[in-house]
Amino acid sequence: MTPVGTFNGDRDRRGNIKVKPVDGGRTVVLRDTGDYKIRPGQKVEYQVTGRGDYVDFGVIPNLRPTTQRIIPPADNSPIGQLEQELAKRGNSPFLVDRLVATVTDYARATYPDFSGIGVERERYFDTIHVYVQCGDKKRELFKSHRGSKGLGLLSPEYEFEIPGRLERASMLKVMSGGLDITQIIGAFTQFPYDRAGEIARFGGDFGGKGRGILKLRENSRALQYIIPATLLVGADFDDIQTLVGESRKLRFPVVVRSSSLIEGGKGLSGSGLFESVFIGEPDELAEAFESVRDSVHSASVVAYMRKHELKPEDVRMGVVVQEVVGQDYLGSQPQFRDYPKTPFVSGIIKSRMEYESDKAQVFGAFGLGTRIMANREAVSSKKIPLEPGRYTIVDLEKFENKQPQDKMDVVAASGKVREGQVPRDYVSYNPLDFVPLARLVWIANQLERLQGAPVIMEYVLTSVNDYRPILALVQLEVIRAERDLTPLRMGQPSYDDIIAQSRNTMGHGEARVGNIVHFPKLVGIDERDLVRMHEKLADLNVSLPPGYCLIYTDKIGSRANNASMQLVDYSTIHNAGVLVEAVPSNEATNCSHLGRVLDEQNLLYLSDPTDRLQTLMRMFPNPQPFSFGDHQVYVFDTGGSVFAQVDSTIKPTGYALVYRQH
Repeated sequence: MTPVGTFNGDRDRRGNIKVKPVDGGRTVVLRDTGDYKIRPGQKVEYQVTGRGDYVDFGVIPNLRPTTQRIIPPADNSPIGQLEQELAKRGNSPFLVDRLVATVTDYARATYPDFSGIGVERERYFDTIHVYVQCGDKKRELFKSHRGSKGLGLLSPEYEFEIPGRLERASMLKVMSGGLDITQIIGAFTQFPYDRAGEIARFGGDFGGKGRGILKLRENSRALQYIIPATLLVGADFDDIQTLVGESRKLRFPVVVRSSSLIEGGKGLSGSGLFESVFIGEPDELAEAFESVRDSVHSASVVAYMRKHELKPEDVRMGVVVQEVVGQDYLGSQPQFRDYPKTPFVSGIIKSRMEYESDKAQVFGAFGLGTRIMANREAVSSKKIPLEPGRYTIVDLEKFENKQPQDKMDVVAASGKVREGQVPRDYVSYNPLDFVPLARLVWIANQLERLQGAPVIMEYVLTSVNDYRPILALVQLEVIRAERDLTPLRMGQPSYDDIIAQSRNTMGHGEARVGNIVHFPKLVGIDERDLVRMHEKLADLNVSLPPGYCLIYTDKIGSRANNASMQLVDYSTIHNAGVLVEAVPSNEATNCSHLGRVLDEQNLLYLSDPTDRLQTLMRMFPNPQPFSFGDHQVYVFDTGGSVFAQVDSTIKPTGYALVYRQH
């Protein structure tokens, strides 16, 4: 039995505390490492080491010498010990409760002979070990090493090692502005059910969606999310019976998705062109497979092929068969038996918005992800501002997932969400209130770095047992612009050249290719537009005079909020001659800041966006028009300068700028 003594407030000349054993005997002197603020009257456990009156204390006698542990005032159970140990490291009771409950669930699901949780703390290495008791054996779940600042267990100063089946390669580094509390919890709840992310591949090339899933699988452990078990079927595969046999290894229902070779390939998106089918039984797979394959012959796909001059071999169809992530994906609950495979929240995240590249964007809806496309009134979205060049959320606290307690009843009812309906008691809730936005943005940033381009991810949020969120990623694609499809002319700057220069100068001014200037911090993914616009001008025999350069950017003005308009970085432009920018007629414009800048720069500016084009036509008759993606562009010859006016009708903001540089 571990001795217990009472600290009466006395210390020796070295500052060590004197403790009177509760069962009598002489006072013992205990080394005080300063880790705890021990107050008079508190009881501590200690262990005698055979070195006179000076002893070391510890939570567990058989570890290296450890510091003293203050006895919890009420709950001295293993979980109570863990709560006390974590609470003393500066964490709120709510986060401690979540971590304790998560570790308990993990242990029960992983070890059949689980009997309790304990905690050990090393003295010299200042490390905390959390273990589970399985019969007469202890299995370590994880350990954390405190950093120099000595913050709380779940602070940015801790590293987590998860041993056992997670392997040491699963080291988590908790970084400021990066992983949040839900990711730490995810390290314990997700992996027992990950099933090694089972992915079977056969039948040749399986298209962009298949490649995206492999990229998700490749990084799932490092970035801490789960992916559903998946079959990737290549475009050359036609053995339906083998496919049906393989599918019986999956947990139904599943979704059968298209993965055409053009989806994410050849600079194309192909989003929304092909069919996806939900099925509940393996016997339905053959029909669903053929339905998805046959969608390449639909009228919309044929028109798409004709528009972009594609050949039949370019649209060959791979197929993705993927488990539906729902309420029972990590363990079913009795109250959800009637609705066993419905996600709580589904959505997508863009690592960067196309027209506001300093923001990420997240969409979410209760229920299945098809609601994102088919039921816009039930969809919520948020723009998340990012610090330039760092990909850190500007206001992190605003977007961290708080899991408010008063909304837990909604999570509890999440199993009742079915396709096409949202219960009445959901109306007052925003699905994104339950999504770990900070975590999603961080993951999207890491995948963007790995892919080398902005990405769009499809995510699913489910919940288990006590309603903690479980994050699964089911699709990953590189964001591509459909209007960028036409092959670039030989001899013109290539898309890759512009992208490379853009990345090399990200956050550091302009990228220049010939007489095309690109301001990367203002442009999202439309770098090809620079080249395309330049080619169109050349086609019309409109050459830019010496000293002129064409600048295309998609974010110059603010959006309908009367905010001051933000122009390009004027430190890189001097003595500009002519500027004309296009603003949709329904966009409110605040001209005070812009007008002042234009006066200083001696630029032409027409303040009324509703009649700008008409005014220009009166000033400079007979413009040369041409179509450019979703725009109609008019090139005006003013005699002394050349500029292009973009009449934007679909794209939110679009500008073609010509500056004269001296």
